[in-house]
Amino acid sequence: MTKFDDMVSRLDRWAAAVEDSASGSRGYARVDWSGSIGGGVGSSGSVDLWTAETLDTDQAVAELPAGPKAAVQEFWLHRDASIEQKCRACRMTRRTLYRNRERALRLLVQRLAFSMAA
Repeated sequence: MTKFDDMVSRLDRWAAAVEDSASGSRGYARVDWSGSIGGGVGSSGSVDLWTAETLDTDQAVAELPAGPKAAVQEFWLHRDASIEQKCRACRMTRRTLYRNRERALRLLVQRLAFSMAA
């Protein structure tokens, strides 16, 4: 996996925490442990989605310049929107939106000090 793949995965986890918090669950996800080792029938619990990694990612996204920040928010927090809707929401052309997404990934990798994994 490359550092950009790692960042995309990290942003996926960040988006899950942000979306879950917006739904009013206070950043916890319900988990069914019944199929795991040590989990009995009907075992369940909750997992805190706001880990240190997620908090660091949230801070790094908040510190991005306006264009890259808007691109991250559109691509990760509005997944079901079409590219045209994302462009309209950001008031960018398709090319500018993708360029801002790539710039955001580079800035986040640099900010969060990822090392090459491949």
